[in-house]
Amino acid sequence: ELVPPTTGEPVDVSRNYLSVADFQEAMREANPGYTRRGVFVTDAAKRVVEADLSRCGLTRLEPFAQIALKVLDLSGNAVDDLSSLSGMPLRALLLDETAVSDLSPLLGVPLDRLSLVKSKVVDLAPLREAQLTHLDLRQTKVSDLSALAKVRLVELRLDGTKVSDLSPLAKCPLNRLTLSHTLVSDLSPLRGRPLRVVDVSGTRVSDLTPLLDSKLRRLAFTPGRIQVGMSGLRRMRSLRELGESLSRCRAAPEYWKEIDAQ
Repeated sequence: ELVPPTTGEPVDVSRNYLSVADFQEAMREANPGYTRRGVFVTDAAKRVVEADLSRCGLTRLEPFAQIALKVLDLSGNAVDDLSSLSGMPLRALLLDETAVSDLSPLLGVPLDRLSLVKSKVVDLAPLREAQLTHLDLRQTKVSDLSALAKVRLVELRLDGTKVSDLSPLAKCPLNRLTLSHTLVSDLSPLRGRPLRVVDVSGTRVSDLTPLLDSKLRRLAFTPGRIQVGMSGLRRMRSLRELGESLSRCRAAPEYWKEIDAQ
């Protein structure tokens, strides 16, 4: 989901001179526990441009200083230092379930998509000038979104975080926002956003009116907590699916029929 298609953009040849075999050997030397189960994509010149190294027993990333990747998945590894990725032309990076807490090595990296699910990241300040459009922070200890105020995010996933204030998102061109089981109670900063998919299930949200001027297609929420906005939802022609979670959404006519029968 977070991996964009490989493009024909030029690769920094100065740091991309290892073959797959040489890179594998360098990884093994730096990481005795490396499983050698990495999956690589190369370009026409046999240069590695994408690498899936999820759950491969990595702890050290020094060999990455010798290659120039566009896409990298390090999920499920005990890595905590990203300094070897500094200056890399990465467009997509997955760091789910890693020990990474410091994102400062990513300053200047042209990331479009970043996933940090269950990582140790708390401080988003290094992302302040990022080119990100997709960011996944689910089940992290992130609580402050102020660093994202100028980031042109289209998709943001915050489920299971300590986030309560959405005001930094007031100018983000968000299409998809998931907030399930957060401390959010006020959706007013989302008024006027081009939202299509929203999840506020398990939150303190009681007023849905800030969403009524969007073109929502899917909405997950906790009906028993909503005090204002239900009648407006019924009138939304764009709304196709509703439910108590995005995975359990039902067609709008079916959903309202069930609600009316209760």
